[in-house]
Amino acid sequence: MVNLHDCQKQSALDTTGISIWGRISIAVGFMGTLFIANFFLAIIPNNLQGQQLHMASKIGFAGIAFGLIGLIRRKDKLSLIGVIYSFILIIFPVAFWVIGTFIEALINTL
Repeated sequence: MVNLHDCQKQSALDTTGISIWGRISIAVGFMGTLFIANFFLAIIPNNLQGQQLHMASKIGFAGIAFGLIGLIRRKDKLSLIGVIYSFILIIFPVAFWVIGTFIEALINTL
């Protein structure tokens, strides 16, 4: 006799528990967000200029690694959210620099 519960897809996301890898991925992403916030708000004054945005993007790679480990070991939503959050951290500095350069070039042509 075949049990219908056993025939369900194994790739469904687990919503019953939270893995430690997902928590670490979110925490690492939050650290990158703090770097970005410090760049814009100058909470801790320093002379690193654009390095804070660059560090946020590098931290995003670590967050993706931790999130992917969580997705491989236990497919849960928190790990997936951590991967998406870290991916946004990687994309944000590049988009900021490209859009900022475009706006500066547009202003200088006027």
